[in-house]
Amino acid sequence: MALKSTELKLTNKDAYEQLINFHSLVSFCEISVTADYSSILDFNEQLMAALKSIHTMQKQPLGQSGNGGTQTPSYLFDHPHKVIQDLKISLRNSCSEHLSNISKLPYLEHPALTRFSDQFNIVTAWSMWLRDGGYHVPHCHPKGWFSSAYYVNTPECITQGSEQGQIYFGKPGIVTYDEIVEDYALTPKAGHLALFPSYYWHATKPFVSDTPRVVVAFDILPVAK
Repeated sequence: MALKSTELKLTNKDAYEQLINFHSLVSFCEISVTADYSSILDFNEQLMAALKSIHTMQKQPLGQSGNGGTQTPSYLFDHPHKVIQDLKISLRNSCSEHLSNISKLPYLEHPALTRFSDQFNIVTAWSMWLRDGGYHVPHCHPKGWFSSAYYVNTPECITQGSEQGQIYFGKPGIVTYDEIVEDYALTPKAGHLALFPSYYWHATKPFVSDTPRVVVAFDILPVAK
């Protein structure tokens, strides 16, 4: 579907906009945390400490989209740390809310929704810890249905009005005869979750900071009814 979106972007603008439909299919909102934490700031500080202890790699992973950072190994939510398990619960709740919203859309025949289910599994999960100058190249998630980035920490340079550290959509991760640029972007904010169809091409802009840009990402798949 990612390749189809690129074809349509080059040949049929109306069909492309119907397929992508950023404003209906993308969610960007602050997650809710349990009363075990005094605030989202307290939650993220504890989560940062837990993630730092398992970011054991010294180099960026081979064959992945991230440049200038490290990625946690294996499935993140297998880790027993309480704050990581609490994060899983909060993320599931946010996903459920978004799925409830899109279930009310009048076009469930849309490719992102043809296998719609309000039941889902988080099938992949990892953390990415990007350092000064780090970024992601354009890519998609072919094994997911909806994909995500939860922002645990965002450097002060990542603000509205600046492109630093932005996640952007629409620029393909393949070579095309005509250059294709992005057409939608979000400014990361700590405590917020970006959720979007997995076939979206997406990437991030580099940033300049001594503070890391830390996210937890995951893919979900619907449970067949």
